[in-house]
Amino acid sequence: MSVALARRWLHAPARALLVVRSAFRRDAAMKAAPVIGMLVYAWATSAFVASSVDGYGLTASMRVISALPFVAPICAACSAWEVGRLRRGGIYDTTSCRSGLTVTARQIAPTLAIGVAALVESAVIVWPEVATGWMSPEPAALAMGLAVLVGHVAFGVVWGRVLPAVVAVPGSLVVSYAWLVYPPALNIPWIRHLTGFNDSCCLNIYKLAPGAVLAPIVLAVSVTAAAFLVLSVRSRVLAFGAALAVFASCLALAVSLVSGLGFDPVQPRTGAMACAGSFPRVCVWPEHARMLPEIAADAGQIAAVLSHYGLTVPQQATESIAPRPGPAWVFGIGLQDSPAQVRAQVAAGVAPSGPPPCAQHASWSAANSLMALQAWLLLRDGLSEATANNWVIPDAMAIVHRELAKPAASQAAWFRQAMHAATTCAAHSGPGLP
Repeated sequence: MSVALARRWLHAPARALLVVRSAFRRDAAMKAAPVIGMLVYAWATSAFVASSVDGYGLTASMRVISALPFVAPICAACSAWEVGRLRRGGIYDTTSCRSGLTVTARQIAPTLAIGVAALVESAVIVWPEVATGWMSPEPAALAMGLAVLVGHVAFGVVWGRVLPAVVAVPGSLVVSYAWLVYPPALNIPWIRHLTGFNDSCCLNIYKLAPGAVLAPIVLAVSVTAAAFLVLSVRSRVLAFGAALAVFASCLALAVSLVSGLGFDPVQPRTGAMACAGSFPRVCVWPEHARMLPEIAADAGQIAAVLSHYGLTVPQQATESIAPRPGPAWVFGIGLQDSPAQVRAQVAAGVAPSGPPPCAQHASWSAANSLMALQAWLLLRDGLSEATANNWVIPDAMAIVHRELAKPAASQAAWFRQAMHAATTCAAHSGPGLP
């Protein structure tokens, strides 16, 4: 018995090699696997993928699935080829002990496995490049990527079932690739968010909007359901009609989920933050927790400046842009920022970061005042004029130099007036204001 077992172990590598050789000869996905692997490697090791992640798990997860345009179209073409082979062999037109759906599932399983392996390859390459300590992956983003891959494979199944291989294979490849890369170039916000491909998401102040996650999944489910109907319903008219009805209803649902989103499918990030200090209370995102002592010291310094001039000091300085009552002190930092850059970001964060919400539908003409506020904060915090010049235009610096020559009480009055001008859309006038 032991001799027979030993022989089996000795012949196991040879049998495995025969299985692999057979798969390479038979399965289109196995032949395409080296091409997919090289494309994913070239993309995952590019400078763009590793940039601007800043320790944020969601951004890293989106970078992982950004390899989809190099994976999903080829998998769609391979599944179209495999189903085309079954179609030419009459599998769907004969009675068999196994259903056409079961045979198809076994036939396209290697294609789906190669696609999943390609995304795993992307993760293995990307994560060590962008990770700064422990980063938690974003399950919703990864699930969306897997759903999109399945949807494209199902799309290839549908084309392979209803069209000749000479049309189905290149057609599914081109349409699948165009669907992933062309909508982001359109000036129509909602259509961008149906594809599940967004290689620029997301800054660490944002999280994905739920609709942007659900819409691609709904579409992928609809295409998969359409493939199921086309394979399992013998009446072509009934199968195509049911598949079209399912796809149309799911498309309407997906569009409704993203129709209210802008060009970026995001909303303010929420969740636990690392905090320190009491006045002001300084809070940063977990990936920046190691920088908290430095940031808290910088915030305390600019708070002392504001107190010296009799100005209101916001109770909390934070990276979060989520709406909150009271004056906002919002700053943005990066793990690669120098101490001087962090100090400048914290100081300038006392002023608004941009136009107020009313500027979307009313006139706002306080841009110079806003930049002058930021420059005043930087200079009063002890930063150099060269640093301030990097933040503002010469006109704003001229306003600041004029105000710095005045007594402290006059500077405080100007600061309050400029802050009011920067945060409202009313007509503004006064010293140093446009």
